[in-house]
Amino acid sequence: MKRCASLALLLALTLGTGRLYADDSEPPEWTEAAKLLDEGRLLMSRKATLDQGCEVLKKSYSLRKRGDTLLNLAECHRRQGKTATAWREFDEAIRYAKEADYADAVRAAELHRDFLAKKLSELVIQVPLEADRPKAMAVTLDGEPLSELQWGQILYVDPGTHQVTATAPEHHPFSASATVGGSGTRSVVVVKLVPLPRPPPPKPPSPSPSSTPQPTPDTAEPALPVWAIVVGSIGVAMMGTSVGFLVDSLAAGDELDDSCGGERRNACRPGSPYAETYDREVRGFGVFVGLGAGGLIAVGASVTGLALWGAERSSSPVAVLPWADPNGAGAAFVGRF
Repeated sequence: MKRCASLALLLALTLGTGRLYADDSEPPEWTEAAKLLDEGRLLMSRKATLDQGCEVLKKSYSLRKRGDTLLNLAECHRRQGKTATAWREFDEAIRYAKEADYADAVRAAELHRDFLAKKLSELVIQVPLEADRPKAMAVTLDGEPLSELQWGQILYVDPGTHQVTATAPEHHPFSASATVGGSGTRSVVVVKLVPLPRPPPPKPPSPSPSSTPQPTPDTAEPALPVWAIVVGSIGVAMMGTSVGFLVDSLAAGDELDDSCGGERRNACRPGSPYAETYDREVRGFGVFVGLGAGGLIAVGASVTGLALWGAERSSSPVAVLPWADPNGAGAAFVGRF
């Protein structure tokens, strides 16, 4: 009660004096400011027109920076519940009063400033650590930019809803509303900036028709089937070996015919090796048949492989024709290369 009474008396005194500073010149805006001061004080005295009174006082103070106007404006904001705004204005009014050597104004302003200091509401805007913080980041509170020194620090704000925004290049903008209560409550806003997705790489320019590479014909020849050559060679070797056994078998038969007399071979000369020569004849013929058959099969497989390869290479396939006679064996190749 004592605090309110002292302030009311002080406001009346300041209005009664008309100014805190003596000045002979009166610019037109000063006259307008004095009228608005009287009007604003009257409006703030009634609860229904309190908000309007604060706006009028604010306009008066913008026209002329007077300590008594600021003191009335601070009291008006205090009645509105804008504790942080009123606290700062009372503190500024103290400086005016000290310059004017107005002790009563100093005491009244200090009384209200210190009382409001116990009820200040706090807001903390937390940003990423410097190492994780995007470059060129900017933060605003209710549309006003905040310096980096204010990031993460306690900010004294009026109770109510406040808007916090943050921006940074190549990041989505951040926006959040913070509702701050009265009587020394604290709210915290954590700023999170999400990087924008990286744009896709540019598509290569479409080639002009003249520069479009034309498909080149596949001129590579199919590789010669090595297996066919190896199998054919083995087959030819087997056939050649079989011919050698056939020659030996025929020679053994001739010896038996000479020693034993013709087809029956019942008149062998004494001491002639009939059994050994006969075994050689039979064995040679058997080996000739076995190796010859195997050689023919191998050569046939080789011929088939080479024929298929020749068909892939050209329209004229290569044919391998095996041959064998008592004088030897081999293969003849027919076709175009």
